[in-house]
Amino acid sequence: MATFNDLLSFVFPSTTFMVDTRAEPEEPPPLTRRGPAEHVPPGLDLISACHDSSLIDRILSGLGRGFDKSGGRDSDLPLLMSSYIKREVSQRGRVINSVGAGLQQLSRMTLGVVDFMTESIAHEPVVMMESETDKEYASHSVASRKFYVERSPPGPEDNTKIKFHPVVMQGYMASDLKSHYDGSPTVRGVFKPGLGADLLDIRVVTATGELVRLQGARAIAAKAALQACSSGKCRFAILGALPYFVVTELVFIDGKWHLLISDLCSAVVEPEQSTVKSRSLMGVLLGIFMNDFDDYRVEGHSSEVEQRIRDYVKQLDELAVVNEVPPAKDVPARDSTLDHSPPAQTSTAPSDEAAASTSIRRPDDTSDSSEELKAFVNQGNQTVMACHFPNQAIVCDAQDLPESRMAAVPIKLEVGTAPPLRRQSPLAKKIRLDSDGPRPKLTKTLPLAIRQLFSVDPRFTKAESTFSSPVLSTLTPRLDLVHRIGRGASSRVWQAEWVHQAANTSPRSLLDITSTSHSSPIPDLPSAMSGLSSTGIGGRGKLVAKVVRERFTPSIAREYFVYTSIVPLLSVKAQEYFLAFYGLYRSGNEGQTYVLLMEDAGSPITEAQLESDAELKAKVDFALKLIADEGLHHNDEGARNVLLRPDGRICLIDWGEAQVR
Repeated sequence: MATFNDLLSFVFPSTTFMVDTRAEPEEPPPLTRRGPAEHVPPGLDLISACHDSSLIDRILSGLGRGFDKSGGRDSDLPLLMSSYIKREVSQRGRVINSVGAGLQQLSRMTLGVVDFMTESIAHEPVVMMESETDKEYASHSVASRKFYVERSPPGPEDNTKIKFHPVVMQGYMASDLKSHYDGSPTVRGVFKPGLGADLLDIRVVTATGELVRLQGARAIAAKAALQACSSGKCRFAILGALPYFVVTELVFIDGKWHLLISDLCSAVVEPEQSTVKSRSLMGVLLGIFMNDFDDYRVEGHSSEVEQRIRDYVKQLDELAVVNEVPPAKDVPARDSTLDHSPPAQTSTAPSDEAAASTSIRRPDDTSDSSEELKAFVNQGNQTVMACHFPNQAIVCDAQDLPESRMAAVPIKLEVGTAPPLRRQSPLAKKIRLDSDGPRPKLTKTLPLAIRQLFSVDPRFTKAESTFSSPVLSTLTPRLDLVHRIGRGASSRVWQAEWVHQAANTSPRSLLDITSTSHSSPIPDLPSAMSGLSSTGIGGRGKLVAKVVRERFTPSIAREYFVYTSIVPLLSVKAQEYFLAFYGLYRSGNEGQTYVLLMEDAGSPITEAQLESDAELKAKVDFALKLIADEGLHHNDEGARNVLLRPDGRICLIDWGEAQVR
């Protein structure tokens, strides 16, 4: 290969990148996890994936047109690129035996050659950078790389810089990508469509806010689309599994996002009988990176592709209407990941009447017969257990997702020794000392099992347990997360309020919802959880919801027992510095999120405010010393963990790192 024109059709010899035939195809992790108030971008707006066999041709054609406009189609390639190609061609028999190795090869090809080529043919300074995938969407992530390009176009302002995101790369093993592109029969003998299917339903959430458990090709396509959306609406993505690759294009049609998927291509010469097309990976990479330059623009998709997408969206909408209130009979069972028609897993949730009658008991039903005891976190030789009350679950989600049915199950934490699932003897009862006289130290009055959770080195380990989210009705009591008021390393804090939803609310109506912060019915917690707060179960004033991920269960356990077992043992004066606590809920579609519901006591203060206000600092120091003298040490002191009540009193918050000594 000697000229730019040759680059458009260049493929490596068949022995340059070889498939590891020993690797069995694996199912990609499903796209599943979402907790209260977590938005899955673009959420409800991500609809479908559509096969577009013209995509690779459009990219290479754009590159060719740019060569023609610059007059460089027949020019010799730069020495760096020629040397790279010769070196790669000479290294025969390289087997890509891991996803990381494949991504490293793609990255080296991009940063080592395409970066130089981009600047060479753009005739302006270009800086290319690479980064890992966004941690914000780690639950949806796959091994990947993102690329940023910063260009300095000529103009009156010499320091003008333009930054853009040309492409996202996601890594797979060759056997996996090929298997999931072609599709395969399921265990029931029905064909499951792959990435190469004409159309795929990749809706991430249902019309009522539940996250769909996308699997196989649908999960791969949705992950590519979600990461492209989170990377500044990046137009292109490459699914790399050397020697194979697939290119995707994110498009916006009628207010919704869709993904176009190319043919399965190979960067090497394929055997004649192969169904995989040999295409120039080097040319595709360069064409994608040059797309931001006017002379090299990649043309858009055809009107025929757009019409196919519109027809499919109409089909999905019609199916959703049919499935809203399914008939009582004649609904055949089906595998939710099988045929080309929209899968059952993406239909709307069951009707309100069905859900209310079969899944959830109303709050005035105080029977706790359905409680479930599950491991919460291990500490030394004991286990903190969580008693779940699924029959008294509520809906908990962002206020701007009014149709969501994200369940939150009230739980009560207990401490026992591992591994029994049921208590061998009653737990120590909480002691309420109403006198404000001299108090014995917490090290004397607190049960040993709880005291060990607050030791200097508690040695927590993860406890494994399963969680099945109950199916909720729109008639279920709902806790709205109104707006976020705080964010820390382990949690997000929301202002919250109870709402009442009218009995005639349907899945497709966005409203008949009214705030009930003062007068409307508020769900009772299970009888076993009564007595959490002297200000009333459930919380009838202003509320805050602290939403915490499961990996912080040790902190959740400590904070829970501070409010439920330690505060009642403190003096009345010390208790004044604590929030009213209304209970703990387990939520998230896989039970991976916890919600601590508390009183909204006041406003936060700043470090500067604390240091400059001597009276305020004296109040905080006095409160910390008073509580520490009784045996409870906050262990994370600072202005960020102090609230100022409207009447001038203070509250100390965030007791997840507390110690008893």
